[in-house]
Amino acid sequence: MLKAFIRELLLKIDNFLFASYKTDTNAQQVLHEAHYQLRQDPYTNQYIDEKVATFFSENRWELKEYVVHYSNCCTIDPLMGWAFTKKFQFIAISNYNRFVHREKLRLPSFLKYKFGKKRVTKLKTITPLFYGWNNYFHFYNDIIGVIHLAKKLNITTTFLLPDEINTENYYHQYLKLAPEIAGIDFYIVERTEYIQADSAYFINTYFSHIRNFEGVRSYINWELIHQNEPQYSENVYISRPQGNRGFANQEAVEALLRKYHFTTYSLDENFPVEAQIQLFAKAKNIITIHGAALTNLIFSTPQQTKVIELFSKHILNPCYWWICVQHDLEYAAIFCDATQNHPVPFMRDLIVDIPTLETRIKDFMKLPAN
Repeated sequence: MLKAFIRELLLKIDNFLFASYKTDTNAQQVLHEAHYQLRQDPYTNQYIDEKVATFFSENRWELKEYVVHYSNCCTIDPLMGWAFTKKFQFIAISNYNRFVHREKLRLPSFLKYKFGKKRVTKLKTITPLFYGWNNYFHFYNDIIGVIHLAKKLNITTTFLLPDEINTENYYHQYLKLAPEIAGIDFYIVERTEYIQADSAYFINTYFSHIRNFEGVRSYINWELIHQNEPQYSENVYISRPQGNRGFANQEAVEALLRKYHFTTYSLDENFPVEAQIQLFAKAKNIITIHGAALTNLIFSTPQQTKVIELFSKHILNPCYWWICVQHDLEYAAIFCDATQNHPVPFMRDLIVDIPTLETRIKDFMKLPAN
């Protein structure tokens, strides 16, 4: 109880000492800025449940892309990648996606920076790539996507990555498949290491935009993909474990999918990126709960693949619908009830209505039963 009180008190002191959300805009030069809105009405798709369509159609989905050159000295926080000035003023554009949700996420710690054990490294020009390193979708969209945009604009910079990214198999596996990206001299930032830079390029890409994913595909050496192609099923069910946003009625779901010749795959750390690409490239019908595995839709074959994505009220996101729209894949969505089996709402298991799922398989995917 006392520890919690002290921790809360220190946090309040930290926030009080944080100078400002505003910075010297004279040091910011906008080199590129664009806005985009997906002009697709989900209500026109009869296979998207109404509750899902209502969420997808909300205007809060702002797609913003920019490149800003910050010409003054700044410091990068090693935990979240925030940038701040010598006066400890927060540079909002340094981490746009986190700035949008800043009330829920921690800011750089004034106390830790001033009094904690740390190492300071000085670099010339940097671009932090801290957002989404631990998520397969965001790795492609917000890290490779940023690199791709920087390359197109001929920006010379040192890309910063957090040391924790080395724990992610997809990071190492993608680098093996993409020699041009592997050839980049990334600077890996340790958890207690603050980077002081003479200047910085802060880059934000569109959310779930095909241009980012065209970059992801363009860097791959496809000879490595095609040299060994296993025989995967055309009807793919991507499973998730119960207790980790899986199906509460998993046995009933799998029994139904066997009836329609689906093969179950678990895209865990033992299922390499190369194999995921091959699986989605061949698949004609894919069913799964919302999750990062669907990022592989960027490797699916246009005008061939149909997708059924399942949601609960705790986890609704249009990112994979947007991929399907832009990549010419057919899409359906089912809204499900959720259990109370997890303290974190978006990790709770789903209860899919089996007759609804079967109807969607028959009417949307046009598959015959056994």
